[in-house]
Amino acid sequence: ASFFEDAVALLHTHPYAPNEVVKNQDCLEKRNWDVEKRGGYPIYRPAGPSDQDFKVSKSVSLPLYTLDTENIYITSETDTTAAQAESISRCGF
Repeated sequence: ASFFEDAVALLHTHPYAPNEVVKNQDCLEKRNWDVEKRGGYPIYRPAGPSDQDFKVSKSVSLPLYTLDTENIYITSETDTTAAQAESISRCGF
């Protein structure tokens, strides 16, 4: 049986607000971000779901909901670019 057999959708979170400076050491290490070499911390600039988000959604044939602190991005398993993903304001939810 598949791990996703009874799933109806996938959920992924981005714990930042748009344009927020990312200082979380775990995130920096995961992305191999060297603050000194790059001249500072990265800024979270959401452009919708990442390429990896699309690959996951497509590979399991389920919609993917990606949440940051301000938006919900809905990716269908047939979407292939961020422009195709629907974006909804969270309005405090």
